[in-house]
Amino acid sequence: MLTVTRVNRLSFSDMLFVIDFNRFLNRLTLYS
Repeated sequence: MLTVTRVNRLSFSDMLFVIDFNRFLNRLTLYS
């Protein structure tokens, strides 16, 4: 159970990181 919640948390944070990274890329393309 603990490992499952850990994996879920990691995947969720990874998703958030990907979203933030996409925003960052969009900003770069806008400014460049």
